[in-house]
Amino acid sequence: MRELIGFLGIFGSMGLGPRDGMRGGLLVTDMEGKPEEIQVAETVKANALQTALYGQTLERYVIADLLSEGLLSSLRTQPQLVLANRSECLRAEGLTPLFQISRFDRSRDVISNESTVLDAVGAEPSLFLTGQPGLSHTTLHWASGVVAQAQQDFDPMEIFTRLEDAFRTLAQHDERFQ
Repeated sequence: MRELIGFLGIFGSMGLGPRDGMRGGLLVTDMEGKPEEIQVAETVKANALQTALYGQTLERYVIADLLSEGLLSSLRTQPQLVLANRSECLRAEGLTPLFQISRFDRSRDVISNESTVLDAVGAEPSLFLTGQPGLSHTTLHWASGVVAQAQQDFDPMEIFTRLEDAFRTLAQHDERFQ
């Protein structure tokens, strides 16, 4: 069985301005960072009524329930695990283990039973990996090993830059992504 990693990137914000809106993409790569499958979600924009009714929960709802769960359920390829760039994604439900990954920031990140720091590779800063609530230490240890193996060939954080660049390209050619 081929080892694959999913990268769930959510970008934007839920304001009422003409440039506001959230978009999401899920890129599945092999262990060398080569794309195997891509799923994208059209930009989600809120109107004034939704903003008033959902209040502070609007962005969390859009990220977890609309974008993340929608993208995860649309996959045809099953990755070993999915790495997300936003903590709100961890609220999504799915069959694949889901983790947030970020650059480690000693002043911000708190290590808990559901998180770990992956040692730096080369000149790259350390990565911070956080699992969904209730995640077993064994699963976190396994995921850390998968990410460390991938880091030998590519920077996992660079995949989110690729997704963001893809959305900029889509926005230039398709109004659904503006």
